[in-house]
Amino acid sequence: MIPFPEGLVEGVFEPICRKYDLKVARISDWQVVLTSPRYALYFYTEPNEDTISLRYLDIPDCPASIITTYNLGIFLALKRPVAPRSKMSLATEEMRTHAGLKLLFDHLRTRAEDVLKGEKDWLKDYEPTWSVYPVEREVEAAIRAVLREK
Repeated sequence: MIPFPEGLVEGVFEPICRKYDLKVARISDWQVVLTSPRYALYFYTEPNEDTISLRYLDIPDCPASIITTYNLGIFLALKRPVAPRSKMSLATEEMRTHAGLKLLFDHLRTRAEDVLKGEKDWLKDYEPTWSVYPVEREVEAAIRAVLREK
């Protein structure tokens, strides 16, 4: 994958951002976070990898508390799968990145409305083997900055 081109994540996720009042923060060319007061969706890709990862960041009510990070991509794939799509042959890495983001958008919109609303009952079905991560410092700083702006 290539870095997220400027405006690509914002463009693909604009309907979700508008509907659920999510604010976009670009952490780096490889990392973007969509933030609400209760949670954030953290999209990232690694150089030399052909996937986009998605984590759910649970933002506690107390600003001094630790933000917990869950692998939302695995949860959606295993607990709320969508019908498989045929493989597309896309000419450029930018087209593949756009297609990957569009697939995540469609999956969230159709199978995770409760997550987007900020509901947390889905966490009861989160498997402990999928790991719970501490949030990276730069990601937390970006989220806290967006929350201060509200």
